[in-house]
Amino acid sequence: MHEFLEGSVNLTSLLLYFNVFLAFTLALFLFFVKSAKNKSNVFLGFIIFVFFLQMLAPFVHALRLLETFPHVVKLYTVFTFTIGPTAYFYVKSCTQKDFKMTPQKWLHYLPAVLDLLYHIPFFISSGDEKLQYFYDFFIKGSNGEPVILVIIKAIYSLAYGFISLKVVLFYKNNLSNEASNIDPAFHRWLLFFCPILLVPIIAIIIVLFSNAPTYGATFIFFCIFLFLSTVYANALLKPAIFHKFPHRILAETQEQSNQKYERSNLKEEQKDKYVKKLIHYVEEHRPYMESELTLTDLSAQTKIPAHYLSQVINEKLDCNFLDFINTYRIKEAKEKLVDSAFSHYTIIAIAYEVGFNSKTAFYSSFKKNTGTTPSNFRKSLKAS
Repeated sequence: MHEFLEGSVNLTSLLLYFNVFLAFTLALFLFFVKSAKNKSNVFLGFIIFVFFLQMLAPFVHALRLLETFPHVVKLYTVFTFTIGPTAYFYVKSCTQKDFKMTPQKWLHYLPAVLDLLYHIPFFISSGDEKLQYFYDFFIKGSNGEPVILVIIKAIYSLAYGFISLKVVLFYKNNLSNEASNIDPAFHRWLLFFCPILLVPIIAIIIVLFSNAPTYGATFIFFCIFLFLSTVYANALLKPAIFHKFPHRILAETQEQSNQKYERSNLKEEQKDKYVKKLIHYVEEHRPYMESELTLTDLSAQTKIPAHYLSQVINEKLDCNFLDFINTYRIKEAKEKLVDSAFSHYTIIAIAYEVGFNSKTAFYSSFKKNTGTTPSNFRKSLKAS
């Protein structure tokens, strides 16, 4: 750590420089690129900005400018309480169709306001005092904050991390009742985002409670690097997830859980009528051939209310909307794999022909329904 304070090039300083570059360019992308600018990206960009502030004082010191700009020390503290709520709103805005910030939602940031008021004496202190705090932290590992405040911040951030993960899991499970074609890259990103965001937070907590300041900054910068590089890699490899999620659900749908059908007044006789009507319509009109078919679309076509349609599929057919539609698609695909008129079609061409929009989804559903892969199914037909 002393080498870092002296400004020499080492692992800690290299991680710092690289992290600042990643954070700065990601923030520009998320805040200002028009094609990517939306509510969700603003939340994510703000989180990255907070981590940038975490590294600002060390970075200014590495440039030998800290004595000129001592007031950048500890700026990140003001925003520590904002990471958890912002991550939660990022997940909600990605998955919720009608998401908007309301006065009630802004109350999630009340602890951050109280923390700002608590730190006002430090922020109005002299530059020399702030420099002393900076050197005490890196040399002695002295945090200067009450242990109870550190614990509260830790619990607050971790709690929001787990709540956000719960929202993603419910969204993932609910998608199968809403859409007939799902690109797993979107919810997989959110499932990965929640725990990877906790990595640098946990690292900071560990360092604050440890007596090993020598490697503390290196450990924190490395964990921040893991988070930033993960976001960067996804932005490069799957930029679509930073635009708009293709299937989002309504707020009331998200708030429904295991009790979603308990209040339904649908009688068994009506359920049976709806099932017969549904199956007749699907087999006659083959709506499953539409790759973007949703529960709402099928509801409009069959004249069955969407919540009742979902209920009868789940309760009477013992499956979700996705599996119900894909069962017909796989049946159609099997027929085409047998039909000599489609012998010149590739497997993926047949997949698109019957309503799938990705090879992964087709292979997964085919194996789930038949116990084998499409290629093996076709080979077995040729062999016989």
